Amino acid sequence: MKPPVTPLEAVRSIEDLSPNPLVYERTAFMAHIRRYDREALRAYYGRQKSKAAPVWANYAVNLWEYEHGVEELTSRPWNVTIPITEVCNAKCDFCSSPLVPQPKALAVHEVEHFADSLGHALRVSLQGLGEPLAHPQFEELAAAIRKHLNKAARLEIITNGWLLSGRRWELLKSLQVRVLQVSVNAATDRTHQIAMGSKPGTFDRVLDNIEQVLSDPSWRCYLKASMVITRHSLPEVPQFLEVLAKRGVKHFQFNALLPLTSPDWGFGRTRQYIDLWCGHLPDAAALVEEGSEAIARYREMGHKITATPEQWLDRVEQWQTPELIQLSTDERQTAVFQDSAAAAPTQRPDGELAPVEGDGSSDAPASGGLECGPLDAAVSAPPPEAPADGTQGTRPSRVFCPMVYTTLSVFHHSLDVSTCCYMETPGPPPPNLTRVPIDDAYNDRGFRLVRRTLNTDRHVPVCDTCTYGTFRSP
Repeated sequence: MKPPVTPLEAVRSIEDLSPNPLVYERTAFMAHIRRYDREALRAYYGRQKSKAAPVWANYAVNLWEYEHGVEELTSRPWNVTIPITEVCNAKCDFCSSPLVPQPKALAVHEVEHFADSLGHALRVSLQGLGEPLAHPQFEELAAAIRKHLNKAARLEIITNGWLLSGRRWELLKSLQVRVLQVSVNAATDRTHQIAMGSKPGTFDRVLDNIEQVLSDPSWRCYLKASMVITRHSLPEVPQFLEVLAKRGVKHFQFNALLPLTSPDWGFGRTRQYIDLWCGHLPDAAALVEEGSEAIARYREMGHKITATPEQWLDRVEQWQTPELIQLSTDERQTAVFQDSAAAAPTQRPDGELAPVEGDGSSDAPASGGLECGPLDAAVSAPPPEAPADGTQGTRPSRVFCPMVYTTLSVFHHSLDVSTCCYMETPGPPPPNLTRVPIDDAYNDRGFRLVRRTLNTDRHVPVCDTCTYGTFRSP
C-alpha cells in the first residue's frame, strides 16, 4: 500500500524547503515532483508569494522534464555558465590555456546575450579557460551581470586565488557569490611554481587570501580547495590537506588527469601532458595509498572531500577517437524516445488539484523538507552495483544526464552553446546566442538528438565514454 501523498497546496514555497533547494535528485522534493502534471507544477509555484516565483516554477518544471526524459523542453536551463576570459595569469602545466594563440575575453555588451538565462538562473558559474578575475573589465562585467541577475540566483566561480582580495573580492560578494573553488594544486611554494608557473611567494599569498575570505564576517558560504593530481602534486596530498585545513578549509576536491580524447590535445603539447601522469613515479602506488589514507583521516574529522584515488593511476594516453555522431540519419530516427505524457491531474471536490496517479512515482512519502548538501552535490544516483554472483549485469538503457536539461554550457567566446563540457553540440552549425534566443538554442536539433538517445540503448557514442556519466535504472 502506498503511503499518503502530500498535495501541492500542503508544500511550502521551494525557497522555504531548505537552505539549499538545489539538491534535487532522489530527495523528497523530486519524489513530490514526480506525482504531478507539468502544468500543475508550473501554475502552483508560479503563484507563490515571492519575487522569485517564476524562477522556482521554471526550476520545478525543468526537473519534471528531466525526470520524464522530455525531448523538447518548455522550461529554461537554471544552471548557467558564462565564459569570462581565456586570459590567465597562471601557466598551469596541465592546462592548454597558455597555448591559446589569441586569447579572448567576454565583452561587457555581450552579457546581454545571457539576459534571458540570467533571469531564470538559480546557479551561475563564472568560468572560462582562463582566470575570471584577470578580466581587464571585471568591475564593469560584474555590474552588467548584476543588472540581469534574479534575486534567487547563486553564483560560483573557479579561480586560482591570486587576485582573490581587495576590490575584486568585494565585487564577488556584491554578485552574491556563494561558491568559490580555488585551484591551488600544490602544498608548497616550489610545487606551486612548477604546477602553475607562479613567482616565488604567490603560493603564500593564495593561502592568505583563502584565510581572509573564510574569516570575512559578511560571507559565510562555501569554499573548496582543489588539486589536480600530477607527478609533482601526488606526493603532497597529505600536506595539502594539512596546510589548507589549518587555514579553515573544510571542502576539498582532487582531480585526476583526464584521458586524452585525441593525440593532439593541448595544441601539440601531448607529450608534456603525458609526462605529468603520476604513474611515472617509481613509488606511485605507495603515494596513492598514503594520499588515500590521509583523505580517509580528514573525512573522519568531518571534512568533505571529493576524490577518486582509484583513478589516479589510470593511464591518460589511451585516447579514443569517438565521432560525436556515428549514427546515420535513419538510425537516429529509430532511436526516438516516445515521451509518455503524464496523466492530467484530477479535480477534487474542494476545487484543488489532486496528484497524478499511476505515474511511476516513488513509493517514498513526500515531505515538506529537502535533504541538504553542498551546492556541488551529485545530481545523479550512483551507478547500479554489480550482481553478487560476479556477473556483469545489464546496463540500464537510460543515461540520467542532467546537462542537456538543466545546464546552459557556453565555454567559447564565440558564444556557441555546447551540449556539455565533454562534447560540442552534435551537428553543424552549433546554436549560438548571438543568432538565436535561448529557447531556440536549448531546443536545437543537436540537443534534442542527445536527449532522445539518452533515453534509449543507442546513445550518442561519446555519452558512453563520458567520465562524468552516471546511470540509473528508471
